[in-house]
Amino acid sequence: MIRLEKIEEVKKIIDAIPAAVASAISDVRETIFAMIKKRTPFFTGNLLRSWSTVDNKKGSLSFSTGVLYAPKLEAGDFKKVGPKTVAQGGKIYSKHAPGGILQPIIEDESVTDMIVDRIIKQVMAI
Repeated sequence: MIRLEKIEEVKKIIDAIPAAVASAISDVRETIFAMIKKRTPFFTGNLLRSWSTVDNKKGSLSFSTGVLYAPKLEAGDFKKVGPKTVAQGGKIYSKHAPGGILQPIIEDESVTDMIVDRIIKQVMAI
């Protein structure tokens, strides 16, 4: 027969999981934010300074910038290859952010592994 104390212990662990996951996501958010800043081209510093994290109650990772030329950098929408641009995957990107800023981070399997590992580590620490 299961003792009441064991059931209460399991309940405490289950109740602590959302906070552990939230803590891991917060940690991951800061790491990815640093990665975004590192990939951001720096000419005037305007784009670099404009990045912000977006708090989302659902536990997703969201980042934002209001700089008008950021979508062009991300999408590789430059008109032609020149001294500051490079052709890649049928698009033309800034040489300082080939493949965009966010997309290479999103597609990097090591980033996905890092997210999962940090969540597991936080949950296992309960």
